[in-house]
Amino acid sequence: MSFKLFSLVALLAGSAAATLCPGASLVSTKTIHVNGIDLTQTIHSCPGVSKRQTTTSSSAISNVCTTPCNTVCSSATGILPPIQADCDTIANSFIILESEVNSPFFEVASGTQQTISFGTCSFFFQNLTPGTLAECWTDLGTNGEAAAAACFPPNQPFFPEGLCASADPDLTWNVGVSHS
Repeated sequence: MSFKLFSLVALLAGSAAATLCPGASLVSTKTIHVNGIDLTQTIHSCPGVSKRQTTTSSSAISNVCTTPCNTVCSSATGILPPIQADCDTIANSFIILESEVNSPFFEVASGTQQTISFGTCSFFFQNLTPGTLAECWTDLGTNGEAAAAACFPPNQPFFPEGLCASADPDLTWNVGVSHS
């Protein structure tokens, strides 16, 4: 029974990544325990994502914390938005997670996507640049919540995915929230 449940979870995680990250290949998955809540962190390689050529060195880590982004709504992940309470659980966990991992930011390698999921909701950061990017946990939550507020009910029409796409042409990335 546990093998079937694991297979179902892996299948669902893979299908969500496939729509968010073309040609997704699972790099790692782990459970993060935050304040009595189990969040699932997955990292996918996105070979189908074209990385933009930039003027930024690909060997340097660029910090994109507090960098502005533009909200875009999408139907790429299906037809239903996530349950708002599940998204709120993730967003509220980022503040605690930041102190537990003893770092205000996380790094995402070029051409990869990091996803944090709980219940029906996933927050993700996708790096489309040639170099590694660092994003703040709190910005992932804030930008994801802004995208959700613009794209999910009670807005009509509603969408299953909200993105906050980088406004900087040299550091191309997406923060998103979607149905998992």
